[in-house]
Amino acid sequence: MTDDGKVVCVANSEGFKKGTEWLHNLYAEGLIDPEAFTQEWSTYVAKGKSGRYGVLFSWDVANIAQVTMDDLIAGKSWVPLPALKADMVNITPQTGSFTSGFQRGRCVITAAAKNPALIATWLDKMYDPIQSAQNNWGTYGEDDDFDIFEMSTNAQGEPMLKHKWLGDASPVEVREAESVNGPLAILDSYYDVYVTCPDDAQYRLNWIKDVYTPDMNFKYCYPNVFMNTDDTTTVSNLMADIMKCINTFKSNSIMNGFTDADWDQLQSDLDAYGLQQFLEIHQKYLDAYLA
Repeated sequence: MTDDGKVVCVANSEGFKKGTEWLHNLYAEGLIDPEAFTQEWSTYVAKGKSGRYGVLFSWDVANIAQVTMDDLIAGKSWVPLPALKADMVNITPQTGSFTSGFQRGRCVITAAAKNPALIATWLDKMYDPIQSAQNNWGTYGEDDDFDIFEMSTNAQGEPMLKHKWLGDASPVEVREAESVNGPLAILDSYYDVYVTCPDDAQYRLNWIKDVYTPDMNFKYCYPNVFMNTDDTTTVSNLMADIMKCINTFKSNSIMNGFTDADWDQLQSDLDAYGLQQFLEIHQKYLDAYLA
């Protein structure tokens, strides 16, 4: 989304073309793992734990690299890769972070429900602050290896969930093992009142604030919008072909390079897969959102 409110496809742009050429050069120089496009997650992790990576991509560095949380928090090991310099230095922020943090589709009550009021009452309890924290991260007091919390008290002596020190365990893997997600709310005002802020989240927040936010130069990113049923179906169907087309071109081109004819073929393929219709639908809802 441009600053003047136009929905665009990056794969049409000269920047995407030049960026893919640059990545191919890295690949040709042996700087990109040749198995990057085919390996399983477990293989990626195993290589990282054995120290084979100089640059890696992950939500949590500790997922991949052999590193302690103490070192990460103290800035003694891995450091964030800043925005790369091209014709401009810019980072496009993630929609959920840049707008409201609101996520639709957390839960729905369907027409098959025999007692929707009862379900709604149960769902309402998911927004209790202590329960929301458990939905988001995990729970406490279970007889297993994965408790992410212990029940503690805040400064007022009231119940508060305290994040436990996980040792060598990856925080995100512990979280995925026992969090239930679903509807929830974690507000800034909850921290140190109902729940502590986890150390692994805090160092990432600091990285975002200090390293990445200064290079977020665009005014907007595409917001969360509600589409009608027909448009939702159309967009979903178009997206499958369009993304496959782009990703196939990208992976092949990074490994093998590409010609101007290959680039022109990508643009023809995107048109054939309905890219313009895809953009028009998104533009319609963006216009309504901005209005």
